[in-house]
Amino acid sequence: MTEAAAQKKFAPDWWLFVVTLLLLGGGVVMVFNASYALAAEVKYTGGDPAYFVKRQALWAAIGLAGMFLAQRVPYWKLKGWAVPSLLLAITMLAAVLAMGHGAQGAQRWIGYGPVKIQPSEFAKLALVLYLAKVLAARPKLVQNLWGGVGMLLGVVMLVVVLIELQPDLGTAVTLLLTALLVLFAAGARARWMVTLLAVFALGGVCLALRHGTDGYRWKRMVTFINPQADYRGAGYQITHSKIALGTGGPFGVGLGESREKRLGNLPAQRTDFIFAIIGEEMGLLGTCSVLALFVALAARGFHIATRTRDPFGALLATGITGMVSVQAIVNIGVVTASIPATGVPLPFLSYGGSSLVPTLIGMGILLNISQNPYYRERKRRSAEPDIDLLDEAPAPPRKRPEKVPAGAGRSGR
Repeated sequence: MTEAAAQKKFAPDWWLFVVTLLLLGGGVVMVFNASYALAAEVKYTGGDPAYFVKRQALWAAIGLAGMFLAQRVPYWKLKGWAVPSLLLAITMLAAVLAMGHGAQGAQRWIGYGPVKIQPSEFAKLALVLYLAKVLAARPKLVQNLWGGVGMLLGVVMLVVVLIELQPDLGTAVTLLLTALLVLFAAGARARWMVTLLAVFALGGVCLALRHGTDGYRWKRMVTFINPQADYRGAGYQITHSKIALGTGGPFGVGLGESREKRLGNLPAQRTDFIFAIIGEEMGLLGTCSVLALFVALAARGFHIATRTRDPFGALLATGITGMVSVQAIVNIGVVTASIPATGVPLPFLSYGGSSLVPTLIGMGILLNISQNPYYRERKRRSAEPDIDLLDEAPAPPRKRPEKVPAGAGRSGR
């Protein structure tokens, strides 16, 4: 690599930027389509059909501002924020359990008046930042199962347990899978990760049985196998989700024409189950388009990670991309009845600022990493400007043979 190429700051990844804007714009449109019928009927909206989309547009504007700001800040300066942001996230999660606001049997929000945030969404980004910093500074940690991987998983499990106690098992699972992905990318052995996945899966089954077979988590697992077994109860939501997807057919019933979004049909139609409304209104074509956009986002994100020479930047890019990708997989898996039901929003598309703003900030960080793929080499070059680290060290100059004076070496007579 030439000196000029290593010193250059590249343009941001425009493919990633365009995909992000397409998902964000599509999300605002679908939030309106999925919510206007409900907003016109419930009391707390004042009968305003645009109640939810106005709020979503405001959160989108705040998120875009955060994305552009994060894209302007050199990502390596975030190292200093890794520990404070994680401690703040843990404090906020503990505050949720002590004095948080509840809804639908869960206590996940803190705030005052109309402004409420969900700290678990910010905790995902804080934990990814922390893991990237520690693993980049001490890469040999992942070579030790108990003293390295086990120690980091202890920090991860502290955050996971605080989230699960809200209860929010879906976000806890998403965070745990993202952490395992970062550890694997840092060099942890594959068999360790597979074993840990099996252990955590067994722990999930035990957790579902904590309150016996009458607990809501166990009922969700049973209805995942047979939703019709409790159609009016635990299976109601997933049954109506499948009805919405099936009604859409190849091309959908048309934008704004969904019947399942109306009050009394599919619950959480603007949040966790908005993908079902997309399937109903835009059909298989619409759902495949959404899947293609998420695949493109994952491809660009992991491309940025593999291209980045700085370990911190590469692991941070992996964590942010994994955070969004895993959450999308979990949400779509639930909506399509591929995995048991959990409450996880679909990134960019579901209603809610607590998920949208941190996700857009993460995209801004990812765009900044894409601009500085050779930051590590540029830093080293400043200390050793005459050596190109990507090439072999220059060979020492060859000494010219000394001239032998005339008559030297001859024996005199």
